Amino acid sequence: DVMYLRSWKHAPMATLEKLPNLHKLFLNDDVIIGGGGGGGGIVCSAMGFPQLKKLELVDLSNLQKWRVDKGAMPKLSTLIIFSCARLQRVPVRLKFITTLQELSIGNMPNEFTERIRIVDGKEVEDFDRVQHIPSIVF
Repeated sequence: DVMYLRSWKHAPMATLEKLPNLHKLFLNDDVIIGGGGGGGGIVCSAMGFPQLKKLELVDLSNLQKWRVDKGAMPKLSTLIIFSCARLQRVPVRLKFITTLQELSIGNMPNEFTERIRIVDGKEVEDFDRVQHIPSIVF
């Protein structure tokens, strides 16, 4: 039910997202996206992670982009993004994950967090991606 990936450097996301009973996934230390200076991204495909309820992305220093296809993670309720210094923004299709109840963001660059906050009573660039989430904690 729970998978922690810390030093399994080449675990393919395409395989992980097909695990039928995976409820919690903790990605840490640049697993999946690979090492090296080129950086990288992850993709959550349509119909991927059918039972996933909690996803934690922690200390993924090479993660630059994250794509979520429509229909991915249909049961996700908790998302934690912490210390992913090069991640540029939350995925566009995060707004389609209507089961998402909690988003926790910590130790992220100002550019990332400023895109999803309400500033001076006005919605900012990516606010529409997260506005459906009842609890957003910075």
